[in-house]
Amino acid sequence: MVAVGVDLGSYVKRGQMIVRLDDADSKLRVAQAQAQVEQAKAALRQAEEKVGLRPGQAFDPSRTPEVANARVALELAEKNLRRSEKLIESGDVSRSSYDQQKAQHDQLKEQYESALSLARQNYAAVMTARANVANAETLLGLARRALSYALVFSPIDGYVAERNADLGEYVSPTSKVATVVRIDPLRIRIDIPEQAISEVRVGQSVSVTTSAWPDKNFSGRIARISPNVTASSRTLSVEADIENSGGSAKAWSVRHRAHSADAFAAGSADSSASCANRVRNKSCIRYQGRTR
Repeated sequence: MVAVGVDLGSYVKRGQMIVRLDDADSKLRVAQAQAQVEQAKAALRQAEEKVGLRPGQAFDPSRTPEVANARVALELAEKNLRRSEKLIESGDVSRSSYDQQKAQHDQLKEQYESALSLARQNYAAVMTARANVANAETLLGLARRALSYALVFSPIDGYVAERNADLGEYVSPTSKVATVVRIDPLRIRIDIPEQAISEVRVGQSVSVTTSAWPDKNFSGRIARISPNVTASSRTLSVEADIENSGGSAKAWSVRHRAHSADAFAAGSADSSASCANRVRNKSCIRYQGRTR
C-alpha cells in the first residue's frame, strides 16, 4: 500500500479514495495486453487483405485475385472448347486438337474450384483473427479493470469506523483495509411479541434511547416488517430508520444496548414515562430493540 487517504473517524464522501495500492505490475500487464491487441489487429488486417476484404465489406470469394484470374482463364477455355466442338463437326479441327482443348478446359476448371476452396479457407482464417482480436480486447479490459482496483474508493458517505491497513503494508484481494459506516439514518431492529403483531404497521413512529444519551429520544419510523414470525421466540422482527442528522447517536452506542434499548411503536413518538403508563391499553407498546 503506497498511500492512505483517511484515518479513524474521518468523514468520507462516496467515491473518495480510501487507499492506493502499488500499481506498477498492473500497468505492465495493461501495456502487455495493449501490445497483444495491436498484434492481433495487424494479423486481422493481413488476413483480410489476403481475401480482398475492406472494412465493412461482406465476403465474396469471387473478388479475390486468385479466384478472379482463374475464372477469366476458365471462361476463355470454355469459349475455345465450344468453338472447337463446332469446328470438329465440320472437319476443320482435328480430333487431337479438340482433345487438347478439352483437357486444358478441365484443368482450368479444377484450378478455379481450388481457388474458391482456398479463398473460403482464407476467410475462415479471417474469422479466427477477428476472434483473436476480441479475445485480446477482453484481456485488455480485464487488465485495465485490475489496474483500477489499485485505488480503493468509499462506496458510501459516512465515517471511517476502522482502518485496518497501514502505509507500506501488503494486502491481498481479500484483505479489509477500512470500514465505513453511515450513521444517518440509523437502522434499528425491533422484536415484536406475537400478541402485539397486529398493532404494528409500516410508517409508525418509533422513539429510541441509548446508553450514551439516556435522556435523549431519537425519533424514526418503522420502514420494514419481516414476513414471518421467528419460531423459537415467537416474535416478529421489524426495522426502523432513526433520524440522526446531527450524528449524536453512534452506531456503537446503540449496539452496546442491543438488548436494552427501548423502542416505542405507536401513532406518534412517546416518552418513556408516558408510554410505560399506557402499556396495558395498547395505546403505546414497549419493545426491546437492537441495531443492525
